[in-house]
Amino acid sequence: MNASRLFQHDETENDRCGFSGDLYNEATKILSKYIAIPTINPPGNEKPGAEYLIETLERFGLTAEYYETVPGRGAVICRMEGTDPSLKPVVFVNHIDVVPADELEWDVPPFSGEVIDGYIWGRGALDMKCMAVMQMMAMLAALHRKNTLRRGVVFLALPDEELNGWNGAHIVAERLLDDIRPGVIINEGGYGVENMVFKGIIFLNEVGQKTGMKLRLVARGDAGHGNAPPPDTAVTRLVSVLNRIACKKYPLTLEPAVRETFRTIAKQKKFPESFMLKNAAHPLIKPIINRELVTDKNMSALTRNTISITVMNAGEATNVIPGRAEAVLDVRVLPQFHPDDIVKEIRDMARADDVEVEVVLPAIPSPVTSFDTPLYRLMGDVLCEEVPDAVVAPFLNVGGTDSKHFRPRGIPCYGIVPVVITADDLATIHGKNERISIENLSMGIRVMYRMLLELANAEGY
Repeated sequence: MNASRLFQHDETENDRCGFSGDLYNEATKILSKYIAIPTINPPGNEKPGAEYLIETLERFGLTAEYYETVPGRGAVICRMEGTDPSLKPVVFVNHIDVVPADELEWDVPPFSGEVIDGYIWGRGALDMKCMAVMQMMAMLAALHRKNTLRRGVVFLALPDEELNGWNGAHIVAERLLDDIRPGVIINEGGYGVENMVFKGIIFLNEVGQKTGMKLRLVARGDAGHGNAPPPDTAVTRLVSVLNRIACKKYPLTLEPAVRETFRTIAKQKKFPESFMLKNAAHPLIKPIINRELVTDKNMSALTRNTISITVMNAGEATNVIPGRAEAVLDVRVLPQFHPDDIVKEIRDMARADDVEVEVVLPAIPSPVTSFDTPLYRLMGDVLCEEVPDAVVAPFLNVGGTDSKHFRPRGIPCYGIVPVVITADDLATIHGKNERISIENLSMGIRVMYRMLLELANAEGY
């Protein structure tokens, strides 16, 4: 089909944006083929995926370039100019790489991109190849409909997000920001979730995230025969330190974004839960909230610093006391704390047993983007026009996205994949049987198109 006809307003279609069924069918085919390219990280085989994005963008009339970040890996950059070149553009960010998938656990081959019963199956369907297609189709619609855009729009597909973005977003942020000049970044982060925090739909728009870092603890001692153990070995000293770390409990801390999330949820709850959430930071309520949240691992992670012991290595033979033992810690720090202070605490706990602490993945302290802005409210308005009964709340991500490489440089970053999913859908992300409904993909295209028009013509940033 002719590209211009595909994207033009179709008066015969009962669609909020006037998109035709042919456009959604084309988007489904594009996502299916994109999923079928196994851009698995590690090792990071993003280049074929990048080439497919470039070919698709150019097939429909946009020009895209490939920017190599490290040998064999790179980003896709596609620009649409606005009418006022002095204004900073809207930047649509997505990532090309996906996590591995065990084919034996899946009902459908994870890199097939099969379309079955209204769903597109495969690794990356929700995280986050769908977002690339939504952003791409929104830009193409604006191009072919000749919409007036005061600001330019940049499509930026990045490698290496699943391994913290050091070979992708970090390099782009270091080298290309003066050229791209982002006014605002729209990235992944939250989703619209249904019947998970209350009976209804809440869109969680990511405004910040915990700072993640990885630490290696190493204990050394004399190796020897297992039949005559000394009182002090590398293993016993490492275990001693790990026990202190495991017993360390950080206090409940309510970040401003989390307090606002609680207040939004409170409006959907009945008394007394509504009262408790609305006043969660009050000195008399906070201890009660703490007792409730500590039993929920997800809510606990949202409201306190955490340390997880994720890897342990020591010894090879059952009758040999090893001379070296090590463990790796996954540390996640709330925005109002400095990661260096947490590292110091861990080093203090390790010092008594002469255990070394090494930072193997450094922290990137990242500020929180304000949710008291016209841009945040604008995005919420678009989401609620598409899903009228939904509510929108700011979201502090306990994981990480590529936005952490851009927020420290003063760029406002918002993160929302505009789909509505259930707890079962959410469990497929990094799990088995990941899939997205064609209905969700279609909604995401409409929302992204509306956001593009609104953000590109907004004042004040």
